[in-house]
Amino acid sequence: MHSKKIYKFWPVITLIAIFLAVVLLRFYRIDARMIHIDEGMGLRYGQLMFDGAWHYNPYNSHGPIYFFFGSLIYGLFGYDLVAARAGTALISMLWLTALLWLYWPLLRTPGRLLLAAGLGLSSGMVFFARDFIHEHIFILMTVGALVAAEMWVRHRDFRAPLSFVLLCVLMYATKETALLTWAAWGIAAVLLLLKPGRQHYLFKMNWKSVALGIYLGLMLYALLFTVFFTDPMAFINSFIGPLKWLDRAQVMHQRPFLYFVGLLFVREFPLVLGTVGLGWWLTSRKKWTSRLAFYALWAAFITLIYSLISYKTPWCIPNLILPLGLFVAFAFDALWITLKKRQKQIWLLVAVVILAAGTVGAWYDSVIHPDRVLAYDYAYLQSDNSLGRFIQTLKDLNNLYDGEKPMTIQRIGYTDELVYVLSNPYHALDSSQPLQLGLPVYINFLHDDKETLDRLKQSGKNYIRSTYMYIRDQGTVIDLFVEEGLWNRYLTEVAHEQVLPGENPLYDYSK
Repeated sequence: MHSKKIYKFWPVITLIAIFLAVVLLRFYRIDARMIHIDEGMGLRYGQLMFDGAWHYNPYNSHGPIYFFFGSLIYGLFGYDLVAARAGTALISMLWLTALLWLYWPLLRTPGRLLLAAGLGLSSGMVFFARDFIHEHIFILMTVGALVAAEMWVRHRDFRAPLSFVLLCVLMYATKETALLTWAAWGIAAVLLLLKPGRQHYLFKMNWKSVALGIYLGLMLYALLFTVFFTDPMAFINSFIGPLKWLDRAQVMHQRPFLYFVGLLFVREFPLVLGTVGLGWWLTSRKKWTSRLAFYALWAAFITLIYSLISYKTPWCIPNLILPLGLFVAFAFDALWITLKKRQKQIWLLVAVVILAAGTVGAWYDSVIHPDRVLAYDYAYLQSDNSLGRFIQTLKDLNNLYDGEKPMTIQRIGYTDELVYVLSNPYHALDSSQPLQLGLPVYINFLHDDKETLDRLKQSGKNYIRSTYMYIRDQGTVIDLFVEEGLWNRYLTEVAHEQVLPGENPLYDYSK
């Protein structure tokens, strides 16, 4: 009797176990990865949005949705990276829950569980859920548009076309790559509508709802990009953005055509194996449906479109994983009803083993080795423990400094968003301000170190230089110039290292 009760409730128990794993993978040691340069941008631009100083930049910033979210984080927690990452992780769970709610009536228990596990435990979905960037916000908007489309296809809800247009606006207001998703959707829809008998989805469209959606969408678009009409030129610049990104795509982050395919095979093998195996089964048994065909075409075309663009960054991968997860869940659901009891047990065991292997991979990728940079790793433009030592050294120097806290430092050279965020806990003067001699610490970035040292010698004090790796992929370094007496205290009381001989010994921590 006891075993029968457990068997009766196994779907609920399994779903709870999956969600516990989803939560664990997203929140456990969420600070394990070194802060990423784009996270610095998100935190800094979030502050600018909060202060009313953010303006859309068509050259190098996506739409305002991400920065509105960043301003909320900044307003509540300040420059708290853990809180920011936790916010992104919560968003990733929100869209996953929305998908389960949307497709719960259409799937049987195995399909539901596979949808939750396939997308919730995917290595790429987990990795970027623990990263304070825009991708999961974009996926949330994408899922929202999918919900609206489903409401029209399944229920002919007159509000659905309006909602779909508004969600598409929110997609673009998050990231210009919405154009690529729209293209994949459009091609897939056209190919499906070419089959006789399917045109009624288009001909019976509620065009009044579409027109109202376009009107309200334009108002929403203008409102968001101009930040409530405080920057009118941003409306025009927002249409220039894709052209500027196209220019950058010719020279930056260029990777081979098959980069994303390789990334999927190496890191997302559970969904790739499922897609190949179940796709073969659907074809051999002639079990394809319109829904399955749409997911397959979406996955194929979004992968092809992203692959055709030379500009490739690994954080685009959730856009490719999403349709794969949907396809595998629905294809497995179609397979399930054709199987006998023994066959179901075998297929279930195969699915559990493959997903378990993928989950272990997600654990290693996101928790154990989140800063690792190999050919098909998700970390890119990544800093490592060297930058962590830079951050900790600043904290230690501030604690040792006998003067007013926080200590006054000055940035020399270039100040990007990440340098700004890292120096924000201190009273930091920028390079645009006149050089103030005699400070305890200076940050030197993308500026000749010899020239910096010569300028600092004018104070009559000796400064010790220590060098750290800033971004490993680019080989860029960042320097600290520390007043000799303070540095000696640091070596004696914190680092416990011997002072090297010479007037200005160099401590190189970039290796």
